[in-house]
Order: sequence, then structure tokens, then C-alpha cells
Amino acid sequence: MSQLGSNARRSCLHTGVQSWGEQIAPVFTRAAGFGDKLAIVDGNGRHSYRDLYKSSLGLARQILKVLSCGSGDLQGERISFLCPNDASYVVAQWASWMCGGIAVPLYRKHPASELEYVIQDSQSALVIENSACSSTLAPLADKLGVPCLQLPSTLGSLKAEQGDREPSPTITEWKGRPAMIVYTSGTTGRPKGVLTTHNNIQAMIQCLVSEWAWTRKDVILHTLPLHHVHGIVNKLLCPLWVGATCLMLPDFQPDKVWEQLLASGSSAAPRANVFMAVPTIYSKLIQYYECHFTQPHVQDFVRAICQERIRLMVSGSSALPQPVLEKWAQITGHTLLERYGMTEIGMALSNPLRGPRVPGDTAVYKNGVYWIMGRTSVDIIKSGGYKISALEVERYLLAHPHISDVAVIGAPDATWGQRVTAVVELRQGRSLSLQELKTWARHCASVSACAALAAVLNVTCVCFAPDTSTGRRHMSPFSGMSVGPIASDLSPGRQQAACALALHMAGWRRAAEDGTGPGLSSMVGSTSVTEQQAEEDSAEVLFPWRQKTVGSSGLQRAKRAWVIPPINIPENTKQIPKNVVQIKSDTLEPGKVLYKIQGPGVDEDPKGFFEINETTGWVILMNVLDRETHSKFKIKAYALDLSGKPMEDPTELEIHVVDQNDNRPTFVQEEFTGRVHENSKPGTSVMQVEATDADDIETDNAALAYSIIGQESIPPFRINKTMFGIDELTGIISTRDVGLDREEVEGFNITLQVADMSGSGLTSYSSALIYINDINDNAPNFTSETFQMSVMENKVQADIGRITVTDEDEPQTENWWVKYTITAGDPEGNFDIRRDDATNEGIVSVVKLLDYESLNYYELVVMMENESPLSLMGPKTPPSSATVTINVLNQNEPPGFRQSPLRLSVPEGSPAGTLLASNIALDPDRQALRYDVEYDPDQWLFLDDESGEITANKEITKNSRFLTKDVYMAVITVEDTGDYPSTATATVYITVLEVNDFAPEPFSLSKFMCNDPEKGSGLVLSATDKDQPPHSAPFLFSLDDSEPENIRNWTLHRINVLLLIMAAVEQCRQRPIRKGMLGISDDDIRDNILNYDEQGGGEEDENAYNMDQLRNPNEIIPPPTTAMPRGKQPVRKDTPYNYPSPSYPRKTPADPIDIEDFINDVRT
Repeated sequence: MSQLGSNARRSCLHTGVQSWGEQIAPVFTRAAGFGDKLAIVDGNGRHSYRDLYKSSLGLARQILKVLSCGSGDLQGERISFLCPNDASYVVAQWASWMCGGIAVPLYRKHPASELEYVIQDSQSALVIENSACSSTLAPLADKLGVPCLQLPSTLGSLKAEQGDREPSPTITEWKGRPAMIVYTSGTTGRPKGVLTTHNNIQAMIQCLVSEWAWTRKDVILHTLPLHHVHGIVNKLLCPLWVGATCLMLPDFQPDKVWEQLLASGSSAAPRANVFMAVPTIYSKLIQYYECHFTQPHVQDFVRAICQERIRLMVSGSSALPQPVLEKWAQITGHTLLERYGMTEIGMALSNPLRGPRVPGDTAVYKNGVYWIMGRTSVDIIKSGGYKISALEVERYLLAHPHISDVAVIGAPDATWGQRVTAVVELRQGRSLSLQELKTWARHCASVSACAALAAVLNVTCVCFAPDTSTGRRHMSPFSGMSVGPIASDLSPGRQQAACALALHMAGWRRAAEDGTGPGLSSMVGSTSVTEQQAEEDSAEVLFPWRQKTVGSSGLQRAKRAWVIPPINIPENTKQIPKNVVQIKSDTLEPGKVLYKIQGPGVDEDPKGFFEINETTGWVILMNVLDRETHSKFKIKAYALDLSGKPMEDPTELEIHVVDQNDNRPTFVQEEFTGRVHENSKPGTSVMQVEATDADDIETDNAALAYSIIGQESIPPFRINKTMFGIDELTGIISTRDVGLDREEVEGFNITLQVADMSGSGLTSYSSALIYINDINDNAPNFTSETFQMSVMENKVQADIGRITVTDEDEPQTENWWVKYTITAGDPEGNFDIRRDDATNEGIVSVVKLLDYESLNYYELVVMMENESPLSLMGPKTPPSSATVTINVLNQNEPPGFRQSPLRLSVPEGSPAGTLLASNIALDPDRQALRYDVEYDPDQWLFLDDESGEITANKEITKNSRFLTKDVYMAVITVEDTGDYPSTATATVYITVLEVNDFAPEPFSLSKFMCNDPEKGSGLVLSATDKDQPPHSAPFLFSLDDSEPENIRNWTLHRINVLLLIMAAVEQCRQRPIRKGMLGISDDDIRDNILNYDEQGGGEEDENAYNMDQLRNPNEIIPPPTTAMPRGKQPVRKDTPYNYPSPSYPRKTPADPIDIEDFINDVRT
């Protein structure tokens, strides 16, 4: 109900249950009778009934003081309060009632905009807040200009004491007084305030106390929010009415609930024996049970405790799924009772304590109270042996042009069993008799469907409430019902019964209006009660040009005549055209004012939505509205006289299109993907999913609630616990249990649901794939403590074996790959180990030559660890190690010569049998060897085939034609004696050494020498030797000193390493036949060569002396008979070899006579 002014109060929908003929008193009036009995246990401690009463009275006095109400009666002023689920809520509620106010509970999880709307729409005169909520409510109160009263943290400070001078409540009569406004969830628009009276509340309490058999010994565990009647009436006021105890939890947490249900009880908090919740809570409790109570003995304990200690368990607010019902019975042994069919003003019991009810179509009357049960036999009326569908009859009757609505019931009849009776609502100004209806049916409808119709009850209007448990409609009481003339062929007794039923239904309306007459103590199976009136009677009438306001007195509200509130029209309204609002001006008499409107929706885009009746002032909706397209319209209204002259300034009408829940929420992705590390702690955030809703975000139509409706491990059935939860408001998915093990599962498939209306509206679905990220929580292990391998000797850079390991971490990652290290047994580095990335195995290879004969066994110690460090969440284990035993296998290795090629030096002339070499070969395998000569062209060698000694087979001489530069070549082989003999070959190079076995032989040239002692002359001497160097040149010449004359007459002068000149001074007796060499002087030979002038001469000198021979004495060819070898020509660096002497300019001798004399002397 969008407006709750004084006029609205009179038309509030008082469809709650009312008591009749009994004293009406609120719950708090009974508190004195319970005294110090424990009433509430919450997070702040224990509170007795006496404590609650005194604190409430103290708060009521403060309320009266803040609102300056000296009379002690607020006369229905609204008081909004925001408190958590604890004793402060009860104190605020009771205090509001004590001082005559109307309690308006606020929900602490609603956004600030929603709270502001409720405070403003309810026209609250005061707001009360718990100190824990000051950051939320205080700013709103300041913004709206509403006083705010804060509850202290300790309720004891509120207790009223005798003699307090503060104003005190003075109310003694509660009957018919309004008590509470509970706001709807806003399914079809903005939330509407529904007003209930103390009569309604008391009737509901008394009915529920009877149905659930409440006693003062009961202890209820309270976990529901306190802004709807389920939590307020059923779970709070009912136990407080009988003096029971409430254990109040601030929020629902599965572990806390199980802890309380299974607690043994104590003086601080008695154990609970009553539990009431909604199906969602039971589902979550089952999920927690399946995750944590997995041991059979624990499950037996839970079942035993629940059966022994808990007397009553109830589910309500929505239909209970059959699997939840069955599973809960299996866990606790309790079959959940149902309280399904709640409205803001009434409770419904579909499965009460005394057993399930059988729907009927009669009103049960007892002690002035009626229960409407619904229809009998699954909506089938049994009349005269025929089974008639009431729904089929209704469907055909609704086609009659005079019938607005109809309800078909079966009235009891002794003859027919039941007679078909139609309760019809006729359109305005229309009438209809039974005969007319049958005649019409005979021509226009199904005869079989309407032939059995026995009675028609004409009523002003009919209200139907769907039976949510069966899907059928049934009649419900409503305001404005009146009984018209009855046309019936029923017997007078049956007519009287039918009339009585209608009269009782009509009497309910009167009782609701004036508080007298019979009422209904409970409504079974109904989920909503609506009031249908004539369209024009229900629409608002505005007086924007009212000339004066009505005064107010006392604490009554002043009329806000100049403020035109927004006009709310639900979108998707199909009743087109529809009167929206009527504007009137009281300036002139009716009929003398013309009304006009203009603006968006009229003559501006979007056009055609609104028109106005110029005479009556009714603004008419002409087209269906869509809030998502146009959310509001601002229209100017004009009041004109008949001449068209404006009578007033234009008035602006603001029309809001009220959102309906006509858009399904949609996930922004078809599939979400997330990752979480294994072994993550509960509460670890994994990912966030998101959905959108095109409806109004300021309403519950777009209030999204996320949930997980299924999760399955990959591979399936590996983990059956509920591992993930989702924040229903933010969509954040988090871990909710321990045991995420990637080695067990790869991930989870999550089925997501998002629903608007905070979880109770339209739904959409999506999925999420959550992968489990591996951490290094598993150390690698060798598959064996020892590994055996073998390798043939002499292999190198060869793989000889593999070491296998296991690691449960994710393959092909650093958490799985291992590093191998040889830590012992290989000091020389003969082996290496590397990883095979594909298999994680360690490949052992030999990197150096192995010798079986040296060492044929290795024992390596290998250690390993992962590439990445081991997680702290993993086991604290040292690096794993294993022993690798490697056997070196023997290989038939070929023998080898110690020296290859074998080089020997043998003196020439060595006789046969001379030992040339021994121990020339070896075999690594120490096998016997056999030797052989492969090539020996001159048969020089004798080779012992067993010992391998080499001896001369004949004398070694240089005269062999197989010598090359004094080197003889032969080839020998050696072979072992293995199964598969191996051989080796070596080349023998024998160098024949020169021996000094020939004496040098001197030779000389004959020469006549001058006997003049002053004329020195000489003989060039040389020598030859058949030996080769170093036993040949150079030679040492000397004179035989045994003959003194030799020493006295001859001297030796070395020319070079081969030649010398033997010279003597003696008289030359005759002219030499041959020209000899010049005598030796101390000067250089070339210095003694004369340089003749250019005048001639010198021919004989040239014939007598060979200048080339003087320069190159080694070029002298020895006589043929001497067999003297020709000497090698020495390399001269001081002059060109074998070239003419260069011409050097010479000075002419100073005394040419000397030259002449010298020439003459020579000639002579």
C-alpha cells in the first residue's frame, strides 16, 4: 500500500486473522506473569521477561518524550526500528506498542534506498536504531528530517523505575488498534505496507499456539530475519506468548545451528526442542551434515539426539521439496511439518501437528471461528453419481458477458450428495438468475458442464486464493462482499446452508471493519488475499487545486494538500483503457471545469499513453506500459473554465511506472572459469560470477541472489562433499570445506542459479568450471631403493639405464619434474644423470671410458628433489635417495703394441741373432698373445711367436736395396687367444746406424813449386772417407812429427773444413809445366789478385790461375784414380757464386814501375 494517510488507514487491507469475543492484549501484557523466567538468550547474554518488560517501558517513555506526547498515547504514529536478531528487537517492538504506536520493522540487509523508501512511505514519526546499525539509519533519518532514537548497547540502562517523571503509556484498550506494518517483497511493484491490528496478531498467535502445541517449557532456536511474519509471529511472538524461551542467532550459519541443535544445554543456554526454518535453510543444513558428519557413529548420534530432544520441526514460507523432506527424515527421524501459505497478514498451516488436513469446500465453525479448508476430492464435485469438474464449470461460466468472476462449489445435499453451486460476481448494473444462466448455457456453453448447476449466489465480488499445495483456486473472504438474491432449485434447507455460508463470508468483512462479528482464526493453503473493488472506487482522487486544508488537532497528521505524491502505475497492465487518477478542482462547481493534460506520454514522445476525460478529470491509461522503456512521465495538468481560461497555474503530475518482475535475470557468461589452489583453506575466494536483471534495481525484482544448485567433481564421484559455496549477494564463489586435492580431482563442474526477488523469483542458470591448481605438496619418491645396471667397458657417452620415480603432483610442471644428483660413488665423474622430461625418469649415462680390468663395480648414491620447493602444506620429508649399482662388463679388447709404429735403431753390421726388441705388445684382458711377421722384404727379422722378441735374422748392412735413407721397414702383427680373437698391427722402422769402419784417405794434386824460399807456394790437400757422417768429414790434418824436416819445411793452413794448403819455401828448379796457385800470404786471397791497368796484359795470368777455383776450392774435381768424392759446394754469402767478379774502380798504383818489375820477374 503505497500511501498510508488517514484516508488510507480506513481502507487498509485488514485481511489478517481476527479473534472474536475475546479480550485483546499485546504480548508484552503477559510478561509480568512470567516474571524472571528466561525469555531470550542472544549474543549479549540472558534476558528474563521482567528485563524485557522494564526495558520496553523505559524505551516507551523515551519515545513519548521525543515526540512530545504528554497524553501517553501516540494514536497510531508509525515507529520504524532497525535492530539485529536479539533482545533489542523485542524491546523496540514492545515499546512501540506500549505507547500506542505502529511498529514498522526494518531489515538490516536492505540497501539504504529501500530503508529510505519504507520510512518515507510509512510516514514514520520516529526511527529507532540499535547502536550497531547507527552508520546505516542515522544518515537517512537526518536526510528525511525524522528524529532518531538510538538504543544503548546495554538494555539494562533503559529499565524504568518507580517514580520516573517521564511520560508513561496510558493505553488500556487494544481492540481494533493498528499494531504493525509489514512491507511486501515488491513482487509486482514497489513494496507495499500491509497493516495488521492487535486483533489480527492475537488471533494468529492463538491459532498457531494451538496448532503447534506451544508450552512455556519449549525452547526455540531462532534463525530467521525479523521483517516478515514468519520470523516475527511464528518464531518470536508465539513462544513469548506462552512464556517459552528463544535462542536467537544473529545470522544463519549451518555450523552454529547444528551446534545448538546438538548441544546438551546449560544454565547459560538451555537446549532447543523446537526448530522452524525455510526449505533453503534445511537444504544448507543437509549439505553441512553430508560434509562433516560422515562417520556412521556420528550420524547415529545426530539422529538419536534429534529424536530424543527435539519435539517439533517445521518448514514454511515456500514449498518443501520432496528430497529435502525425505533426507531430513533420514538424518533426524523427524518428518517436517509444513506451514506453507504465508502472507503479510496471515499464517497458513498445510501440515499441522495433528496431521495433514483433507481439503474440503465447507467452512468449519467452532467457537465463533471458521476455517476455510478448500475443495474436496481434488476439485471434483460428486453429484448424483456423476463426477463434475468445478474448474470446467467455472471456465464456461466465465464466458458469460454478465459474469465478472465465479467460484463453483459443491453444497452438501442428502439426495444428490453434492449440488453444483456457483458463487458469481456480476458486472456493474447487471443481474442474472439461475434460469437465465441455464438458458444461456444451453445455447452458448457446454450442456454437460452446466446442466448440473443447482444454485447461483450473486455477490458483489468474489476473491480467489490459489491453493499452492494443489494448484487449485478456492474462495477466500474479502472486503466488500455482499450477498445478492439467491436463485436456486435447492431445498429450503440447502438454500439456507448456502446462504449461511455466504452470510458468514460477508460477516467476515463487517468484522474486519468494525471489530465485531465472527472472524477467521486461520487460513489454510492460501498464499495471498487481495481486495477487488470497482475500478473508479479504487483509483486515487487528487485535489491539486484545493483552496484550503483541513485542520488537525492533537497528534493527527496535517493534510499535505499541496504536495502531490507520485502516481504509481504497474507496468504490463492489460486492462486498457484504465482510469489512473482523477484530478479535481473545488474552485467552481462540477461541470464548469475543463481538464487538460500535456507532456510526455500525451502529446510529446512517447505519445499516446495518457488521455484525460475533460469533464470528470480522470487521467486514463491508453497503452500498456513498459518500465524498461519508460520509467516515469511528468505531465502538466490544467484546470480551465468553459471559456478556456486557466483557472489555476498548471500542476505537474509525476507518474511512476512500477516495475513488475517481468525480466528474468541473466548471467553475463554461459560458463565461468576459475582456479583455486589445492589445499586452500575454507573461505578462500575462487572467482566471482555476475548476472544482470533489466528490472528496477531499486526493487526486489532486480535483487539477485546467487546459489549453487549442483557441483560434481572431475572425475565424478571422487569427492562428495560440498566444496564450494557462493555469496548470494556478491556472487563470489569460495571454498567452504577442506580437502581440495588435485591428486584426487582435476576440478569441479558447478551449476549456478541466480534468482531475482532475493532468491524467490525468476531464475536463470549457468555453469562454472573450477580447476584445481597444483601445489608441490607431494615429494617425489624412487620406485625402489636400489637399481641395477650394467655397462660394457670402453663405452663412452652412452645411456646405460633409467631410474624411475613417482610424484603425485601435476605432470609436466615444476612441481612434478625432479632434479637428480649423484652424491657419492663417482669421485672421478665417470657417470652423469639427466631427466627425461616426458617420463620424469633419470637417465644414467657413462661419460668416461671404463676399464673392467681396473674397476668392474660402481655403487652410486643418487638423490633427487623437485624443481620447485616443496610446499609448506606438504609433508616435511628429506630428499629421497636411492643406490644405483653399476656392473662393468668385460670386453675382449684387442691387444696393442706398446709403441706403434715401432722404431728401432741398429748399428750396421749387427750380426744375425742380435736382439732388436722385446715386450713389444700387451693385452688389456691379460690373455696370451701370438706374434707374426706380416712383411719383411729382406728377411732381416726373426719374431718369436709367443714372446714377441725381435732378433736379427741376418747381418744388418746398409747395402740392402730396401733401405730408404738408411731406414728399413717391416710389418708385424699380434693376436690374442680369446673366443673371438682380436689382432693388432704395427709397422717396424729400423734405422741402420753408421759405424766408423773406414779410415779417411787423403789425396792431393801434384805441383811443382818454386824453390825460392821467399816465394811462398803450397799444395791443396783434402781427404775422403767411405763412412757416412758422423764418421766422415770434417777431417783433421797434421804433419808427421816423427820427421823433423816436415815440421821445419812445411806448414799447414786450413782453407775450409775439407781443404788445406801445404806450403814450403824452397828453390824452384824449373819452370812449372802447369800453372800453380799463388803462394799463400797473410792477406786474403782476393786481396792478392792483381788489378791491372787498362794498358793491357794479364792474359797469361788468366791462363795460369783459375779465379773460380780460388774462390771455390771445393769445386776442384779430384783425379779419376783417387775415387775422391766431390765435395759439397759451400754456401757463400759474401759473393755471388759462379758469377764473374764485379768490376770495382781502382786507383792507379802510385808507382807503376813496381808492377812492371813484378811482371818481368814472373816472366823470368
